[in-house]
Amino acid sequence: MRLPSRLPPAALAPCGLLFVIGALGAAPAVADTETTLGPGLRLLERSTTSPDQQIVAAYVDLCEAGLVARATTYAERRQTTSAWASDVGAAVAINGAFFSYTDYDTIGVSVGAGELWPTAADWVHGSAIGFASRGRTEIFDAATTLLPAGEDWWREVVPGDPVLVQDGVILSEACYSHMCERHPRSAVGLSADGRTAILVAVDGRSASADGMTRAELAALMVDLGAHDALNLDGGGSTTLWTAAGGVENRPSDGSERVVASHLAFVPGDPQCCTPAAVAGSEGLFGDLPAGHWAIPHAEALYNTGVTAGCSSDPLLFCPDCVPDRATFAVLLQRAAGLPSTGAATFTDLAPSDPRAGSVAALADAGLTTGCGGGLFCPDRLITRYEGAMLLARAMGLSPAAATGRFTDLSAEQAPLIEALADACVTSGCAADQFCPDQELSRAEAAALLNRAFRLDGEDPCAPPDTGGADGEDGVSDGGDEGGADDGADGGADGGVDGGADGGADGGADGAADGSPTGADTAAGAPGAGVKLGPAGCAAGGLGLLALLPALRRRRR
Repeated sequence: MRLPSRLPPAALAPCGLLFVIGALGAAPAVADTETTLGPGLRLLERSTTSPDQQIVAAYVDLCEAGLVARATTYAERRQTTSAWASDVGAAVAINGAFFSYTDYDTIGVSVGAGELWPTAADWVHGSAIGFASRGRTEIFDAATTLLPAGEDWWREVVPGDPVLVQDGVILSEACYSHMCERHPRSAVGLSADGRTAILVAVDGRSASADGMTRAELAALMVDLGAHDALNLDGGGSTTLWTAAGGVENRPSDGSERVVASHLAFVPGDPQCCTPAAVAGSEGLFGDLPAGHWAIPHAEALYNTGVTAGCSSDPLLFCPDCVPDRATFAVLLQRAAGLPSTGAATFTDLAPSDPRAGSVAALADAGLTTGCGGGLFCPDRLITRYEGAMLLARAMGLSPAAATGRFTDLSAEQAPLIEALADACVTSGCAADQFCPDQELSRAEAAALLNRAFRLDGEDPCAPPDTGGADGEDGVSDGGDEGGADDGADGGADGGVDGGADGGADGGADGAADGSPTGADTAAGAPGAGVKLGPAGCAAGGLGLLALLPALRRRRR
């Protein structure tokens, strides 16, 4: 296996590690070279003998600042991996879905930069990996999703087939479409804690590389640390590229193949929110440094039993994480003292869900009718407007006359937000701005709830400490359903926040505040595979595979 020619020997010395494993007559000899390419990104190159294999794996820390997922848009299809990756400014990229050579449509559901491919509805069989704007990564069964609209949390989706590993267990699979033959392979996996994506290219069809069967690829993904893994298009399409070294594997055609889609990681905000203590913390929570504006609000919620934080050992609050809609409902129900009279009737929230009683309480009180079509969209990250609308209704506020103090609100949105401002609950996100579609952090939610219900016994309108904009003093806003003030939120929800809240179960609490005991759970992962994704987010789900080999159009 070639060493990264892009780096001089001096650069390889401190960061490259060489391992030789195996004994005569035992396991095949394995030589690994590991190189750190940048913050949150490292490359593993592996050579084996008996069988001969050449493998490249890129490890991407989804919680590392500066790396976020990016998939190909429909307009960007039909490019080599390196050309597309360079165009979007990627740090690392791999070829994506199986596709048709006639029109370069992917076989499966594809979403790039938040845009669902117009041909996605034609192919609902197989599985995919999806990424939210914040907090959720999931390998899921595409046949169970609602097309053509797709899921509201989808921001980037790349289809593949089959799922190789689920919950750390290799899935058995019948031999079809070259699956039991050795060929070049591409795959993507997610670690058990959900914070690491693993992109893998296995060379083949050459004197130095035999390629792998599906079963061998699954075993490799587990060995490389994948808790869940998905097979992508292989054969001559297999290409793994990095900005540091270009094409890192050796495509079997002798050069890169033009393919339909790709998956990359590009500069951006972190994909997840990880609970961690910070130096110089003050007060109850170990992640709120001295002088942090949210300390009094977070402690007011804790002292009144509204929240137990996002971690109990150590006690953390996760101020920058974002709760989902159902978790915010839990916080609001507790802060407002609303009784729960039964299970919610929303079809997307199971009665067994620990958040269901709180959502039912809000519905019983007439604060919400869901997000439309009998749904509540419980796992969607809540926006400032959604949170604020729920809060204003819970406070019993009447719409106020519009003054134009917030220039980014629509005529429908302004009246209740103005009422919240008049009650000294919010002053916006910046001068004359409310930022209605921005996600609502836990710290901001704490400030809203504390001020609205005076949990700390203080009058928010008292002169000494009225604060400034939300991002400075913790007054953050959102609203329920993005709907009009009359409470018929369903239809208006999509219009106001649309797909703006990419993630589900977001924030480090996941379903934390919705636990039956009232205590937040420790941060989990946001649903990659069955319950994976960036650490600090909540769990998602994975349905059973729906595989129809007759519909596959693949070139090997």
